[in-house]
Amino acid sequence: MTLGDIAKFIANKGIELSGLREHNKASEKYVDVVFSYPGQRARWHGSVPYHYRRAGIFLEDPKDVAALIKRSFDALRPKNRSKWILKEKSLWRKEYSGRRL
Repeated sequence: MTLGDIAKFIANKGIELSGLREHNKASEKYVDVVFSYPGQRARWHGSVPYHYRRAGIFLEDPKDVAALIKRSFDALRPKNRSKWILKEKSLWRKEYSGRRL
């Protein structure tokens, strides 16, 4: 699979595909991306795992990988940040209170 194969399924100009990476020892595969949102100066540079056993993700079809990237783009919208932070704080209070990690 190439970046071009994935890009065919992404029309959003706010999603830039910048590379494919593999971590052979851990059997992990990632698409490196840059997300830009209209009206926002900040850009998110990161990696979207598409073959990642710890999360149970094993995608090989470019269309499926593109769909995952689009869902990630929506999940990481700046307007969703405060909801995500509150959800994670709640999880940490309930699940990990008093524990040393």
